[in-house]
Amino acid sequence: MPNYALPKAVQQAGRPLFEQQCWCWGHDVRRGAGNLLLEYGAERSRVPAEQRGSSNYRFQLGNGATLDLWGWGLWYGDGYPASLFLRRDKLQIGLIDRAAPLCNVWSLSAVPPVRMPGNLNEWLRMTSLLCHCCTWIASYEQWVLSHAGLTYRQNCLADWNKRALPAHEMAERWQQLHELIVASQLTSNLVLA
Repeated sequence: MPNYALPKAVQQAGRPLFEQQCWCWGHDVRRGAGNLLLEYGAERSRVPAEQRGSSNYRFQLGNGATLDLWGWGLWYGDGYPASLFLRRDKLQIGLIDRAAPLCNVWSLSAVPPVRMPGNLNEWLRMTSLLCHCCTWIASYEQWVLSHAGLTYRQNCLADWNKRALPAHEMAERWQQLHELIVASQLTSNLVLA
């Protein structure tokens, strides 16, 4: 039975990049001059007072897709089943069997089951959605540099206790990850089809 996990090269490039991106988004939310996620067009839903968890930042994208961010992960859907989920702490990437956005989800434990693709078509679906995420994040990072400046992004990374990728390379690294995923799609079509 074929393995439909992401190739190791994609995982190795993506794990530190996504972890660093989540760290930066946290700084962007707390930015003294204003929340950058809101300025970029997100709608924020705060955790209800009686619950614990993380606020949700939802972006309605021009292609009919929706991207949701929390402190612990990212969800992306385009209105068709299945949707994509990325978990921050383990960079677990997988599919959720639903097309609609995740509403009233404040904690990781409330996320519907995330599963690996079961066949080539599902794997191609997952990697295609992941490519869309990479492109969106790259555009966001380019906007941050033009809107808040390179020094701002460098300062976000200055107090991180992990080895950081250079702030000025983040957008480019997301585009490179996109290209690596596309290359893996082409290779897998030849190998698995």
